[in-house]
Amino acid sequence: MRGPNHPKWNNGSSTRSYSVRKLITDIISQRGQCELCSSTTNLQGHHINSHSKYIPDRANPDNIQVLCVACHAKQHPNLAKFILSGLKRA
Repeated sequence: MRGPNHPKWNNGSSTRSYSVRKLITDIISQRGQCELCSSTTNLQGHHINSHSKYIPDRANPDNIQVLCVACHAKQHPNLAKFILSGLKRA
């Protein structure tokens, strides 16, 4: 999926700043496992309060949950296919 058909499309501009991406990467490294199932592979950062709706919480470490792709997909049923597609490229 590309361009306007992509679930993260934002008219060509990035929706996540470098600092938020770095924060998520650091939190994943520190915690090291899925907070729901304890998996240690295919980890991603999940914003507990929506990244798009709760702008002040974007860079709040307490708003970031470490999830494996399977648990992350369960949190976002409407984006599950997109989230799980990352496994095919890994």
